[in-house]
Amino acid sequence: MQNRIWGSCLSNRIGLLWGGLFLLFLIGCAATQVQPPSIPAGKTMLVLEAAGVERLNFAVFDQGTGEKVAEASGLMAFVSPGTYKVVIQTDIDQPVVIDSVTIKTELEKHLQVPVGRFIMTVSEEYTDEQGDKKISRVRPRFTIYDYTMSRPLAKGVTTFPPKRYVLPLGDYKVSIELMGTLEQRIIKEAKIRFGRIYPIDFQFTSR
Repeated sequence: MQNRIWGSCLSNRIGLLWGGLFLLFLIGCAATQVQPPSIPAGKTMLVLEAAGVERLNFAVFDQGTGEKVAEASGLMAFVSPGTYKVVIQTDIDQPVVIDSVTIKTELEKHLQVPVGRFIMTVSEEYTDEQGDKKISRVRPRFTIYDYTMSRPLAKGVTTFPPKRYVLPLGDYKVSIELMGTLEQRIIKEAKIRFGRIYPIDFQFTSR
């Protein structure tokens, strides 16, 4: 009988312990929950949907007067009801412009932004003094062109870790300059689609 009593007490204590831990877990979750931003009176929250892009620099202009009414770095801005033009900056000399965005008296207005991304890596293959093949990451200069390569749209230096470049939807060409190597220059295409990250992998032999 005594063993049963001790077993029952132990079960109750374990149950209370687990119940307490679960309650603490719920309290912790509630404390760390991100609260939605408060919407100012008379405003609507304009939310950009960019399929995984976490931050965009954009401005909102009155469609009729051209006056800038909001500017933000992120994915949302607060605007009054009206008709607007939204201009979104990208990583090339070609912003995305969305005209005639109508904001009504509502809490949120979601706007899909026609952008996509590509990621670029550059690898150098060489032979060391012992005759072993080696591969290393390098950071050459690059240029982004339109698909016909008639116009350069952006220039820069590749980064490590690789950056995800945001571009308007479409097809482009990307070239890297390799002075003093066998290839000299490598050109590859970039197909920018909504919701996708297009990978470009440059590989070359230096020596």
